[in-house]
Formats: sequence, C-alpha cells, structure tokens
Amino acid sequence: QPRAGHDIVGATANEIDLPQEFDDYVIGRELGRGMTGRVYVAEDTMLARPVAIKFISHLDVGARQRFLLEARAVAQIHHPNVIDIYRVSTLDDRPYLVTELVRGVSLAKLDKPVPWQTALDIAIGLARGLAAVHRRSVVHCDLKPSNVMLDPDGVAKIIYFGLARIAVDGASPEH
Repeated sequence: QPRAGHDIVGATANEIDLPQEFDDYVIGRELGRGMTGRVYVAEDTMLARPVAIKFISHLDVGARQRFLLEARAVAQIHHPNVIDIYRVSTLDDRPYLVTELVRGVSLAKLDKPVPWQTALDIAIGLARGLAAVHRRSVVHCDLKPSNVMLDPDGVAKIIYFGLARIAVDGASPEH
C-alpha cells in the first residue's frame, strides 16, 4: 500500500491500462510522455525508494530484442552524469524500465541565459557522461536538452537512451 505523502494516483496509471500496483512497485503520477512511451513516478516498496518507470510502446520482436540489448548495455554504465537503470522487464507484454528518479529541471526548461560557469559545468558533466557511455560502445543518438536533467545540486544527468545504439567492433551503429 502507498504511504501517506507519496504521489500515488491510480487513475493516471489506468489511462494506459496499467495496474496501480505490480511486482514491488506502486505507480504514481505521470512525469511525461513521448513518442516511445510514458514515464511515471513510482515507489519501489521493497527498497522504500522513489523510482521512475517508463512503459515502452508495444514493440515488434526485433525491436524488443534491440531494446533489451541496449537497455542491458546502458544498465552497465555507472556514472554520476548518466541515469541508473535498476530493472528492465515486461508487464502484460509491455516492456518497461525502472530507473532512478532524477528530481530537478530538464535543460529544455532551464531559465536562460545561464551564467557561463554553469554552462561550462553542464557541458563538462555531459562530456564525462557521454565518455562513460562510449566506453561501453553505446552511442546515444539523441542528446538534446529535453533528454538531460539538472539535479538540485547542479549535476547534469543524461536520462533518456531511447534511440541509443551499440557500436560493434568500433564500427558506427546504424540509425
């Protein structure tokens, strides 16, 4: 059961026929939606922590295999400027990702202009995050302001890898 004070709203999850609770998660309010799916704030009841759960649109078999391969690759990356993936699974044949919940503001919604020192710190953080991603042979393919969050401490974090590809033997991935 959700604890008092948490953002748990069952009606939101029901918009796409999701149960309010499944496995060790309680679905809360919608955080956002895009071309590839919807993201909800949720509570991991086993570990008593907030998480984000992204439900991916239904995928054909080939796309599902690529999604799982790429999600596994990104899940191996542990870096302060890259979102942590906790779990990849399916619910009623709908793939989903459980990630850390990054609070803050997306770069797309950041008040501009920002001081040059702040812009430099963001750029350095993104470069470090991308370097960590590239060391795992993952190519992001969609780095843009809406796919980066600035947390309350000012740390830039890459949060979305929906178009990422894995480079094989140093070759460029196909887009």
